[in-house]
Amino acid sequence: MDGCDECAGRDGDEKFTRFHDNVCRYGWMVQYVMAKTAWAYSVGLAGGFDHPEFVVVGLGPESSAYLVNSVGEMVRRGQVLDPDDDEPVPISPGLAVRLLPVHHDHWDDGLFAMWRWYERELGGPLPPARAIQLVWPDETGRFSGDPDADPLLELRQPLLDRSPYEGGWSNTLVETADPA
Repeated sequence: MDGCDECAGRDGDEKFTRFHDNVCRYGWMVQYVMAKTAWAYSVGLAGGFDHPEFVVVGLGPESSAYLVNSVGEMVRRGQVLDPDDDEPVPISPGLAVRLLPVHHDHWDDGLFAMWRWYERELGGPLPPARAIQLVWPDETGRFSGDPDADPLLELRQPLLDRSPYEGGWSNTLVETADPA
């Protein structure tokens, strides 16, 4: 990660060049968003690999990038990661993530704003707007929903499988007014 575009005073052309160079060099890039509850997501997997993008919520920039880049490498090697698989995906010894489909309304509430911007700047048809949340465990390796998991886990890591317009989590950068 080489810093915030706005903080560095990069204009739209410089920002696009930086994005595009990273996507061309690595196959994707990780966009980190600092907010009350931070999140990070991939940009480039949908267009370059016909695979859903990945998003992680509630971690710092380094941990977020590590998780997104780890599963991105799996995709680059040809692995299709399916959120319908119940088994956790091993990332490294002692660390696995669960895959959760992201509700399509999160594409409209600003969660993936830089993905939309980048893909529009490329021109041509947009790739499918699909994403998978990488759900990380608590310190004991338990996931949300496990009765023995840390009860604060879901507060630190909101789940994105429900619409922000129907009680699901919404990022704090946009209002969650009814889209109708």
